[in-house]
Amino acid sequence: MKVRTLVCCGLISATILSGCGFNHSSEEDSDTSSHTKKTEKHTSQSKSDHTSQHNHATSHGKSENRHADYDDKALVAMALHARRVDRYMITAKELKRGKYELQYQGLKGKDKYKSISELQLHKANIEHTPDNMKVYVVQPNKGPYRSYIAVSQKEIILFGSQSPFKFEDMHKGGIKFNTKRIVHKYHKAKDLDQVRDKIKISEQPE
Repeated sequence: MKVRTLVCCGLISATILSGCGFNHSSEEDSDTSSHTKKTEKHTSQSKSDHTSQHNHATSHGKSENRHADYDDKALVAMALHARRVDRYMITAKELKRGKYELQYQGLKGKDKYKSISELQLHKANIEHTPDNMKVYVVQPNKGPYRSYIAVSQKEIILFGSQSPFKFEDMHKGGIKFNTKRIVHKYHKAKDLDQVRDKIKISEQPE
């Protein structure tokens, strides 16, 4: 009888210990699984953040280099949309309309306006012009002076003069535009292609 009692007690104790061990093991497995999920979530978030940063950098890079995708004719067409252009040159609106306002004193009524079908640009050999920039003389001019435009991937300059000049004079006294800003602001202008098609550029001096 005592032997049976001892055996029963031993079996009960073993069962209890086994159950505790199982519960402990389950808790460890649960903790390990939870830790693994947290690690995977953190890794996934890190990849997502990295991808987001990469996409932003790529988008920013494309935006920064967008102006390099346009030739001089397109850059001139965009610049003609900017403010103050009419001081020295025919504007995009005038070119598209086919009529521009002359800036000669004494003109009145219909005499102040003249028809235009295209804007002609001829390369101008201006002393001290930087290697990365081209200067063009523009025809027709609006007033009693010759109109010039300098174009580069960095800046665009408008200028008017009745006498010979050097590039330093143009840079100092002309109207300057940042090329990136011009592209950013006007590259989606609805009439851009129409204006561009009316601009003729020649690498030959006038």
